[in-house]
Amino acid sequence: MAALLESLHNLLQQHPKLTKDGVLIQQQVTQLGLAPDALLLQILLSNKATKAQFFVMVGTTPVFDKQAFLQFVNNRAFLPDSYTAFTNKIGLTAGNQFINQTKEVVLAWPYKDGLLVGGQQKETEKTEEVFYNELLSGDTINKLLQPKAFTSITSYKDGEALSSTNFTSNSNLLIQGNNLLALHSLKPVYAGKVNLIYIDPPFNTGKDSFSYNDKFNHATWLTFMKNRLQIAKELLAKDGSIFVHLDHNEAHYCKVLMDEIFGRENFINEIIWCYTGPGSPGMRQFNRKHDNIFWYSRGKQHTFNADDVRMPSTVHSGGFKGEMDKNSSDLYSSKGKIPEDWWPFAVASRFKIDGVKRVGYNTEKPYKLLERIIKTASNEGDLVLDFFGGSAATAWMAASLHRRFITIEQMDNTIQLAKERLIKTTNFTFMQLAAHPLFNITSLQATQNKNELLTLLDAFKNSTTRQYDVTDAQIASFKAAADNLSFQDCYRFVCRCFDMNNLYVCYADMADESLHIAPADQQATHQFYKQKF
Repeated sequence: MAALLESLHNLLQQHPKLTKDGVLIQQQVTQLGLAPDALLLQILLSNKATKAQFFVMVGTTPVFDKQAFLQFVNNRAFLPDSYTAFTNKIGLTAGNQFINQTKEVVLAWPYKDGLLVGGQQKETEKTEEVFYNELLSGDTINKLLQPKAFTSITSYKDGEALSSTNFTSNSNLLIQGNNLLALHSLKPVYAGKVNLIYIDPPFNTGKDSFSYNDKFNHATWLTFMKNRLQIAKELLAKDGSIFVHLDHNEAHYCKVLMDEIFGRENFINEIIWCYTGPGSPGMRQFNRKHDNIFWYSRGKQHTFNADDVRMPSTVHSGGFKGEMDKNSSDLYSSKGKIPEDWWPFAVASRFKIDGVKRVGYNTEKPYKLLERIIKTASNEGDLVLDFFGGSAATAWMAASLHRRFITIEQMDNTIQLAKERLIKTTNFTFMQLAAHPLFNITSLQATQNKNELLTLLDAFKNSTTRQYDVTDAQIASFKAAADNLSFQDCYRFVCRCFDMNNLYVCYADMADESLHIAPADQQATHQFYKQKF
């Protein structure tokens, strides 16, 4: 990929309209690609690599793939410094063209073809989360999404840690690590095997870990969600369901995103979870006391256990239009009704903390809400996945209803709450994605000032974990300008210098002694990936 980038840079320099003072003008490259410009096409056809990348052969005639070209020149790898020039709008496009060029409309946003890694390790790091949420363009991702090695693999049975682990189809899993990369690591074993997904992601309220600059707030959040929902769909069984729990801040954007990923025809319900609570004397709107939960199926069939969630109901004899006789009416009343799509459950804080039904986690959802979702859309023995696991409320409820579970959580303090809850109530295996020893992200997150950042950059600038397209000249320019930059801007640049493909150790590389994966963890990781069920 580096060779293609260099070739394209050199080729485009030949076009008199594409440079100013020897520097490529990205906007002009895009405009001539849209045209398309005859000289530009001639230049691209003159090189074997760019011809193969940006043209499709129709018989013996090369046809310009405008979409592939525009995606390539508008990502961050093509012009690495463009990360500071965030576009600030969310708009509508059709395919990858502007709305006025086609009739088919899908939701689009800046960097839709990118990938947002995310990296919050502790609750106290929320305000810095923006600087570690590295956005990667599609063509820079190689090892990042490959299956990862696992460490600290420990199975718990009846509250006790076992000396060894044996993975089976009935294993419950608690995984610590970046949820996007964990999902991709699950894919070789669990693709098409998950029956139910429930997630309670960051709501993007401005108070959670997405409290970014409002100018690119929505775009960042949408990219973050798109990456995870796409791989989640691959894990779902053909008759599986996904429930995504949000509020008014992003629900409507996410609905359109989910229509695109799962298909509008597979939308089942928007469930309104409503609750009561105090307002404010200065309010100038109705008190916001509901959340939105979107329910989609993977395909045409889905599980719906109506009889497991019926509610008491009294129907007058004769029904609504006289279609029921008294016996039918009485039978219906005794059986109960299927609930409406608005659910009045008290918030979790109304329940006492007992370490099981409620542990006091700040975004914990009431167990009655989770119980209804799990009963509705899964059966005993089914597999339930929550990849924003929090304190493992979903996992605990799934186990108590005789379902299997996989839950993923990244933050250190939260994973401890989850382990404590599950050790008390069920059997499971805990495992961590194996952090790359040469990619010291913990040191980066611990920096407090610009001098510490510069010291860290000096220590790692010649490491194999450095991003290949960050040049020595760029690093030198940054260091010269650092005094005039904010700590936040310096932090972002140093993050940009690291190759995010090296966040964790790949399964294929774990035998490398320099990566320090214990033999027992290597053996257990092998056994995990060799499961067949």
